[in-house]
Amino acid sequence: MLKLIFSPRATGAPDSSGWRQAVDRLLDGEGNLLQPLPRPHDPYTAPPPLPETPLRSAVARWAPPSRHVTVLVHGFEFNPVPDENPAPADNPFNRVYALPNAEFPGHPGESWFHIADEPTSVAFAWKSTGSFLEYADACWAEFYAYALCDLAPLAARALAAVLAACAGAGLTVDILAHSLGSRTSVKALGLLAATQRAAVRRCLFMEGAEYCVDARDVAGRVGTEFTSIGNRADPVLAQLAGSFGDPQRLPNSIPSMVVGRSGVDRLTNWLDIELDPADPARLAAFRSFFGARGLSPTGAPFQDRGQHWSCYLWPENQKMLRRMLYEPGYSIAALRSAGVPEGVQDEIPGRFANVPIPGLLATCLERQAATQVEAGHSPDGPAMA
Repeated sequence: MLKLIFSPRATGAPDSSGWRQAVDRLLDGEGNLLQPLPRPHDPYTAPPPLPETPLRSAVARWAPPSRHVTVLVHGFEFNPVPDENPAPADNPFNRVYALPNAEFPGHPGESWFHIADEPTSVAFAWKSTGSFLEYADACWAEFYAYALCDLAPLAARALAAVLAACAGAGLTVDILAHSLGSRTSVKALGLLAATQRAAVRRCLFMEGAEYCVDARDVAGRVGTEFTSIGNRADPVLAQLAGSFGDPQRLPNSIPSMVVGRSGVDRLTNWLDIELDPADPARLAAFRSFFGARGLSPTGAPFQDRGQHWSCYLWPENQKMLRRMLYEPGYSIAALRSAGVPEGVQDEIPGRFANVPIPGLLATCLERQAATQVEAGHSPDGPAMA
């Protein structure tokens, strides 16, 4: 495994002097600097950083003989930054990036190495949470908006450099991402679309929290194949689309829909598979298709964990995901040819086409105003102060 850590500087909003002067860092697993990342004013639109010699050398030294790698991108509420002394349970290298049976005691069985091969995996660890002072200083009303709107796009710049370094080394690259990690992945691919649209062969998303309109836009500009495993019963994704997230997107509006719950328009390079469809006929078709292949994937809660994590916790789901990563018979073309039940219930073809994608909120005033507008449309009342 190649361990990489994205360490962002905590700053104010993008119009602050702290933001303008910040230099984020991409570190190796030992905390050594691989690449400084000067902070652009707008991480959504600025050109991606080119991989520098230390990063390219680290990838070249590590590159496996198979020349095929899987980049792992975790989701929300992790902190891998060594000089911030994160709690052991917050460190992804103790949980999703730990070897099986070596995870943090409070979170056993989370290792993604039931799905991906550890020796050929790039474990991209990024700070995806912040303290009250950090998100308040950035002028957000709650900590998820800080992770979604600031930290994920900044991490995407580091991830774009990593993907470019892997592609430059002649490696075949796939991505496995969960929840908010899908946003970091999509944003990274969007940054590379103009110059390296084929940098990544396949993305496999588990209960993705990226917005549908953003994902559809990027999918149309890259050669990557996207398979998204979703669950409309996932209460976390329902909350993200309905009450939290980017305050520019009104609750339960089309721009607020997320891929793991609402899917994406049926594109040549995008496939949605819904776990446990509510419609009896769809559920029967789902069980029949995967049952014929010796699989019984499920979206049910796993033990005391909610449905949002069941995709990578159930052993049957792990087997399905592993096949989708490594077996040619589980490519989009092969699955469609075999008649896989795809899409999500109640989908409306074309609903995400030509929907504007909100950009960066650059000032405190813009962020505060958007939060107040969002609060006025939220069924839960005013946003948190």
